[in-house]
Amino acid sequence: QRTSYAELTEIRRYFVCEGPLDAGAGAEGEQGVVAFLACTPVNSEGWYLQDPVRLTQAPRGALEGCFVAALDAFRDDGYKFASNGPLPFWRPEGATPNEHELGPVGKRVVDFFDRQYRFKGIDQFRSKLDPDRIEPLYLLVSRRFITPNTARAVVKVLTKRLSN
Repeated sequence: QRTSYAELTEIRRYFVCEGPLDAGAGAEGEQGVVAFLACTPVNSEGWYLQDPVRLTQAPRGALEGCFVAALDAFRDDGYKFASNGPLPFWRPEGATPNEHELGPVGKRVVDFFDRQYRFKGIDQFRSKLDPDRIEPLYLLVSRRFITPNTARAVVKVLTKRLSN
């Protein structure tokens, strides 16, 4: 179960960017939070940069500014690392091609979740950040056929939060 932004406030750190809430109003308009980053400690050595949020009317670089502020603060406080967490299907530039291509059903499932979670947009954003290291994640795939009922059950479990 995912926690809300307001939970664990005693251990989390928050980084925000303020700007005009109405893009057309300019500096004279109402000001407020236009980008937001919640960070949770992983252990005594580092932080998880989670839940980045940017309003559509936020100025360019607002969310990137939140990340830079967080990374600078954690570095200055002596932490060894900050993680942006796993990103499904992300391939860093220059990575070796995946030798195991998805079939038509797998591609449809990826497209479905991309529409739900915007992996491509997250991938595009993450490409702006140059990681010091990449930890590969592996998925064990059975050579057996996945039935439509199994596929529906997996989709139902993974999208349960969307329907609540």
